[in-house]
Amino acid sequence: MNIAIVDDDKNDATQAKELVEKYLAGRLPAGVHANYECFASAESFLQHFEPRRYAFVILDIYMYELNGMQAAKKIVELDKSCSIIFLTSSTEHLLAGYTVHAAGYVLKPLSENKEQLCAAVNYCLEKLKVAHAMLTVHSDNVPIIVPWPELYYLDCQNNRFAVVHLASKSIKTTNTYQECLFQLQQDTRFLECYHRLLLNMDQIKAMREDTFLLKNDESVPISRRKKTEVKQAYLNYLSEH
Repeated sequence: MNIAIVDDDKNDATQAKELVEKYLAGRLPAGVHANYECFASAESFLQHFEPRRYAFVILDIYMYELNGMQAAKKIVELDKSCSIIFLTSSTEHLLAGYTVHAAGYVLKPLSENKEQLCAAVNYCLEKLKVAHAMLTVHSDNVPIIVPWPELYYLDCQNNRFAVVHLASKSIKTTNTYQECLFQLQQDTRFLECYHRLLLNMDQIKAMREDTFLLKNDESVPISRRKKTEVKQAYLNYLSEH
């Protein structure tokens, strides 16, 4: 797991690394190790940045030339899944932080705001757990693990057993719809847009009058009875993500 720390103050960067290291000790799953990459400028960091490379970035707002807020906007353009924790000596940019869905806004000196930093890191860890969560089902007595981000929707055809739909294939399971629903309903990305049809809102390309168009160009129906509620839920999800 790669973590980037971008701060032109070497002492602050070192302190941030030490505090995060201490907090993560014993909190990471077995086999997962944190690798820290420190950068003295936003420019040098962006030269190394690649989508999906970093679990989260700790980013100082006040830096010469390209500042942290400008860098954050570029990060979000390239990788919306990358969490950003801002470090700053002022609350001046607090509202601007919401435009890039910041995971936290930690005031310096860090020695006086350890709890803020730890809370922000914990938020990033919880977000990572969700991103890497799996749906476990059985098909022909064979266990199948489906990463949540790959799931398009889940429905129940002609019987009580669930069918899992991916981008280019469907899996008929021996699990009931309710069993799968129990695994997935804890995550806000899943929406029951129709009777016994649970949709992954991350896979929606467009919302139409009576259907959602998915990224694989398949359409799924929107409940006529719950149309207003379903559409509002999707719009709320978009505004938060």
